[in-house]
Amino acid sequence: MNRLWDEARDAPRIRHAFLSLAATARKWPAPAELWDHMPKLPEQLALPAKIVTPEAALDNIARIKAMLQPVHDFTPAPDPPEDRRPLAEVEAELGRHFAEVRDRKTQAAGGE
Repeated sequence: MNRLWDEARDAPRIRHAFLSLAATARKWPAPAELWDHMPKLPEQLALPAKIVTPEAALDNIARIKAMLQPVHDFTPAPDPPEDRRPLAEVEAELGRHFAEVRDRKTQAAGGE
């Protein structure tokens, strides 16, 4: 359902619904009653299906393959060397670094 307001399309439909309700309603209508009396929107025509010949389909597949070729040829980065530092050592160094940063910030703020 299209819920966008289009004055040229919707104003006459709302006017029609109120006129229809005015003929029978004894009290102010609920919104659902207004919707029930609004004329339906005209059917929106669909575009015709595009007919693709087998030759055109093969041509499209070849073009898509050509576009994907750079992705297919991509070589990932090599694995990191095995002689890396142990994780515990790196974590300890980071802990010391952030403790120093925290201490500097505390001193700059007038703390201990």
